[in-house]
Amino acid sequence: MRKVSVVVPAYRPGDGINRVVGSLEKQTMPSSQFELIIVDDGSPDDTWQRLQQIRDTHDNVRIERIENSGWPSRPRNVGIDMAEGEYVLFMDHDDALFPDGLRASYEFAKANDADVLSPKESKTSDVGWGIGNYTGNIPNALPKRGINALFPMMPHKFYKTSFLREHGIRFPEGRRMLWEDVYFNISAYRHAKVVSILSETPVYLWVETAQNNSATYGPREEEFWEKLLALYAFIDRELPEAEFADARGSMMRHQYNTRIVGRFWRELGRPGDDWLPMALGHLRTVLERYLPAEVDAQMPPLTRPRAHLLRHERIDLARTLRTYENGLAGTSRTSEVTWDGDVLTVRATARWATKDDKPLVLLRRGDRLVRAVPAEVAAVVPEEYLDVTDEIRRARSLLTIRDRRKKVTWELPTSTELRVEPINSEDASGTAARTEAVTVAVDATATVDLRSGAGGAPLEGPLWDFHAKNVLLGTSIHNGLATRTPSHVALLRGRSAVAYANRDGKLSLDLGQKVRSVLAEARPAVGEARFAPAGRGGLYRFDLPLTDVTTAGRTEIRGSISLSPAGSLPATVALSGRLHGLPRIGPVLRRALGAKPARLVGDDDGARVEGIVRALPGTYRVAFRFQGRTVVAPLLLHVPLLGDRTPRFDHAQTTTEAER
Repeated sequence: MRKVSVVVPAYRPGDGINRVVGSLEKQTMPSSQFELIIVDDGSPDDTWQRLQQIRDTHDNVRIERIENSGWPSRPRNVGIDMAEGEYVLFMDHDDALFPDGLRASYEFAKANDADVLSPKESKTSDVGWGIGNYTGNIPNALPKRGINALFPMMPHKFYKTSFLREHGIRFPEGRRMLWEDVYFNISAYRHAKVVSILSETPVYLWVETAQNNSATYGPREEEFWEKLLALYAFIDRELPEAEFADARGSMMRHQYNTRIVGRFWRELGRPGDDWLPMALGHLRTVLERYLPAEVDAQMPPLTRPRAHLLRHERIDLARTLRTYENGLAGTSRTSEVTWDGDVLTVRATARWATKDDKPLVLLRRGDRLVRAVPAEVAAVVPEEYLDVTDEIRRARSLLTIRDRRKKVTWELPTSTELRVEPINSEDASGTAARTEAVTVAVDATATVDLRSGAGGAPLEGPLWDFHAKNVLLGTSIHNGLATRTPSHVALLRGRSAVAYANRDGKLSLDLGQKVRSVLAEARPAVGEARFAPAGRGGLYRFDLPLTDVTTAGRTEIRGSISLSPAGSLPATVALSGRLHGLPRIGPVLRRALGAKPARLVGDDDGARVEGIVRALPGTYRVAFRFQGRTVVAPLLLHVPLLGDRTPRFDHAQTTTEAER
């Protein structure tokens, strides 16, 4: 028996199927231990011919062709029937696996006898995808998390094949079966004894495209409501309250919060009202059958008044509240960035405001905090739906770091401190006197250790971006971490590191001088540079100290230094041709000024550049090349024509590098 069967439903995948196959070819698990099953759902193009070529060039690939079913469910079910592996992993036809994904997932699932293993999944278009679910390797998450152990409810998980067959767990078939993965995972939850979570190894990369994005379905379409009613009916049947009260309630509230209120709220911001009678009619049906009025009080604080207004069909007030909230979200900005050896400490503050930069306003009512809303909204929404005292205490800001190339995000150890601050009367917009209007800020301190910051592994990618997940009132948003701090440079045990503000004004980290060089960001101590003869012909060895560079261990990065004329008469004239009738000496000078060896060094004595130059008379711009990157340093090299010909460095205007 093979260890894993990778099942891929395919329908006109184009070149996306090559991404799937290519990622499987790079697996650390030997190809003899897993199989790839591709089921073509009756593609009308050359997909079948493509799949035949893939099969004929791989010993572990099997293919099947079926009549078009209109949705991935039927091909996946065929794959379950065909699978010979101990576990089944479902992939979409244009996604990818990280190289160690199969090995790490299988071994962790096998060690814990998991019925289902949820592996760390990343998404190309969503930096925060899954953050909060992948908090560590968990042998069995069911006891503490319940059905939330299967979030996010994508099919990109490892399911024990015998478990699926024993309990008849299948994807619901039919054309356009929205949320088929939710159906499948609810059934898996009902029968599972062990659901493991693998967080410390990146496994699955969801490559989102316009073709595989179902978020466009919404309450303006009849189909949306029909499919939603069918999903609620399934939850009702599959999770009877007597046995699964918590999971049943959780799933029903989740659909209410995200699919109904959330999507309805977005649609209210778009023009046109012709869809509203239809949508409100379906909404009444869902509410009457599955969501009694008391459910509104169980919603996240930001959702409660929205749900109340929609339940009572007060679309006018819903739009008033939507305009008042105007994209309320939390954003973070750094206050301090410092290196301490291999560890970068980032301090930031999160604040919540609308798109027009108006802060979240809370009103003090005795010892309680209540959301400020327009008076006409407050008149119809129960005050307990606006009371956020307890939820405010749970406000938090989690800092993360994302590998720009691999698209994998990792949580950083983060400590937070909540502050409730008074705001002025203008910010309060007339809702209350200044003394009773307050807002919220969260101070966060996070550390990233270059040796273990990627889920316990070293940070290996060259470029990383910092983000903040800010949580308040039961909602969260994951945005780039704004910064105005200058670059912070380090040489750490053989590698360079530059924390900098990218072109979007967000904090990034360069671990290989790909977009930011040490020489451009550090401050050369030109007055402390030392020159010593290093041979005949004007060769000098130099030592140029760098200030404001953190060092740890020994770093030595080999590179080169080269010079170019900067306006001094002898060099400029010589390179241009003749000097008072003398023959052309430009080629000779170019050879003399050619690249010479240099080293970027960091150790207990600090940071410096060491190298050799041929010091002919003149003034030169200085360029260094390290780690494949050339930078014109903010330096001039002066070599006198007469007298003491010892070279000296001087400051020059800093060359601005392209920001990323």
